[in-house]
Amino acid sequence: MEQNTLGILLSYYRTKYKLSMEQVIDGICSTSTLHRIENGGREVDSLVGETLLGRIGKKANEFEMMLGDEDYVCWQVRRNLLKAMKQKDYEEAKKEIAIYRDMSVELPDVHRQFYLYYEGIIAIHEDESTEKIWEIFSEAFHCTKKELNPRQLYSPLEMNIALKLIHFRYPAWKNDYRKIIDRLLFVAQHYYTGEEKESMQAEIWMELIYLTEEQETGKVLMTYIDRAIDALANGRRMKYMGELHFRKARLIEECYHKTEEWSTQETECKRECLMAYYVFEVMRKEKEQKETQEFCEEKLGWHITEQEKLFD
Repeated sequence: MEQNTLGILLSYYRTKYKLSMEQVIDGICSTSTLHRIENGGREVDSLVGETLLGRIGKKANEFEMMLGDEDYVCWQVRRNLLKAMKQKDYEEAKKEIAIYRDMSVELPDVHRQFYLYYEGIIAIHEDESTEKIWEIFSEAFHCTKKELNPRQLYSPLEMNIALKLIHFRYPAWKNDYRKIIDRLLFVAQHYYTGEEKESMQAEIWMELIYLTEEQETGKVLMTYIDRAIDALANGRRMKYMGELHFRKARLIEECYHKTEEWSTQETECKRECLMAYYVFEVMRKEKEQKETQEFCEEKLGWHITEQEKLFD
């Protein structure tokens, strides 16, 4: 992608979505820099360009935006880091992070944010303290976000960092968890497209479910689970569908078993169990599949493999 193409895309989508320059560049670059980019008069490194596009839910081939030798070397280190993370080779990932840390001293803060995010992921896998995890992800978030603002846009990486802070209940955000999640969901729904939208919505909805479970029970929680199922059912990703259906089945049993309404709710409970069971089978999640089967036998007195008409 040529630099003037990057500027054209940024200008087009900013205008289309009625976004201010400040919303797009917040913590990344100055408004004068974005103005020059949009007018084809300023070059930026590939990660800065990718982050700017990410703020409006767009994605480009990073390699196509490469400027020169230094940018290429940074890209190569990022690629090596991502490869090590995918293979769960955390010692190798740490080596790449150390290289990147030294290289990025004089580079824009989006580079520090990038490697800090993966430092945080490694800290989670190595069972570091919650305080350590807060520290890493908080530093990563504040590389580009100096304060919380209800009109903020978020790049995919910023979204994931915010979700990690909420997941680990970052105390500084204690009164803002719901507002932040609502904003993340709005950004994903209105500016993201395709696979990026599906993936991000799934992560946000699950975090919203976990948060709601701490504050609500019964039918209120059921409403959120139904909304999550509806939101994710139209996509191709099945990552959380089994978990959602099983959560709903357990909630139905909890709310209605041994009540007068159980006679009408029992079939719905079994239907949700069956959906969960077969999604887990497709996803090859044997442990979760077994848990679903045991729930049916222990709570419902029903063998899930029995042939029974549950779907009209």
